[in-house]
Amino acid sequence: MRRSSNLLVLLLKGIKEGRDELLEAAVAYIRKENKK
Repeated sequence: MRRSSNLLVLLLKGIKEGRDELLEAAVAYIRKENKK
């Protein structure tokens, strides 16, 4: 679970900085991880 929260922090930082590419990459990564 710790890895997930770290990813969430990165996600929030990405939103704060307005980095749409980072956000999309993170969402794609989360979807991939959830499929496992």
